Amino acid sequence: FEDPLSFQLDRQLVEVAGTAAPLTPAELSSRLEGAMPGYRVVCLAMPGPPNEAWRVRLATVGGDTRNLLVDPGDGRVLGDASRLTTLVGTIHQFHTRLLVDGGSTVVGWAGVMLVILSLTGLLLWWPGKILWVKRTASGRRLVFELHSALGGATWLFLLLLGLTGVTIHWSQPVMSLLAGALGETLPGPVPKEAPGCDSLNATVPLASLMQTAMAAAPGARPSTGILDSKGGPARVILKYPEDHTPAGRTNIFLSPCTGAILEARSSRTAPAAFRTVSMYNREIHTGDLWGWPTRILAALVSLSVSVMALTGPLIWWNRRRRSVVPREPSDRGIPASSVEEVGEPSLRSGWQKWLLRNR
Repeated sequence: FEDPLSFQLDRQLVEVAGTAAPLTPAELSSRLEGAMPGYRVVCLAMPGPPNEAWRVRLATVGGDTRNLLVDPGDGRVLGDASRLTTLVGTIHQFHTRLLVDGGSTVVGWAGVMLVILSLTGLLLWWPGKILWVKRTASGRRLVFELHSALGGATWLFLLLLGLTGVTIHWSQPVMSLLAGALGETLPGPVPKEAPGCDSLNATVPLASLMQTAMAAAPGARPSTGILDSKGGPARVILKYPEDHTPAGRTNIFLSPCTGAILEARSSRTAPAAFRTVSMYNREIHTGDLWGWPTRILAALVSLSVSVMALTGPLIWWNRRRRSVVPREPSDRGIPASSVEEVGEPSLRSGWQKWLLRNR
C-alpha cells in the first residue's frame, strides 16, 4: 500500500480536483518554462490517480534545480516537492536494502532463508496439522498453536514471498536462466551515452521525447520522463492497462540530441523471460497481481510473518529451557504425553523428530 499511504500522508500537498483531460507534457512544460525563464523541464512524473499532483523537476544550464508539485489540470504550482513526507520511501529502502551499503545482499539471502523456513516449517506442522487456536489455550500452548496455525495457513504464500524476493534481488541471473530455458534472446544493455550532447541547451525538449515514446507504445500511459543533462539517453517509462506495477515496465530510450529512439522495451512484446521476472514476479511479491484483493492478502501474510517472528523464538526459548531438565532415555526426548502438555504434538518419524530437535 505504498502509494496510497504516501498520498494520505501528503494529502494536503498533492491532492487536486482532478480532470478527465489533463495538460499534455508539452503544454505543461511550456507554461512552467514560460513562467521561469532559464529553466527547462528535465523530469516529469505523472502518478496514475487523476486527483494527484504531478512532480516536475526543472534545471538550468548552470545546474540549479527546482522540484515542484504541479496541478495537471491547469499547470498551477502547488508547492515544493521537497516538503513531501519521506517516511514511506524510507521504509521501502529499508525493506529492499536495509538503508546500508550491501544491505540488498542481506535481504536477498533473507529471502533464501524464508524459502527454507516455509518448507521445513511445513514438515514440522504436518503431524499435528493445527489450523486454529483453541479458546482454552494459554501460555506455551497458546504460543505454539498460534505459530502453527499461522504457519500452516500461510506457508505457501510465504514460499512465494521468498521465491519472488530472491528473484527480485538476483533478477538478471534468473532472467538469463529462464531465457536460456525458453530459447529467448534478452534485450542488450542500454546505451551508456549519446555522444555530442553535453549541454542542456543542445537537447530535444523532454515533452517532444515523451510524445515520440507515446507514439512508439500506443495504448500505454506515460508515467515518467527523465532527461539526462550530462548527455546520457533520455528515458520514458510507460504503463499498459494490464501492467500492475506502479510506474509500468515499458521503457523507451531516446537520444536527447536527435530525438531518435535508441531502444524500445515494451512489456507487451518483450521476451516472456523479461516479462515474467520484471513484471509478473513483482506483482506477485507485492500483491498487485489482481488489485486490492491480492494486496490485502499479501498484507495479511506479511503481518503473519511478524507474528511468527515473535512466536518462533518463544517456542525455541521454551524448548531450550526444557533441555536442562533430565529426559527419558528411551526416546532421547520428552515422552509424547509431556510434549502434548506443553503444546507440541507427538512426532513419530525419525526425520520429524530430528527437525523438531534442531530447528
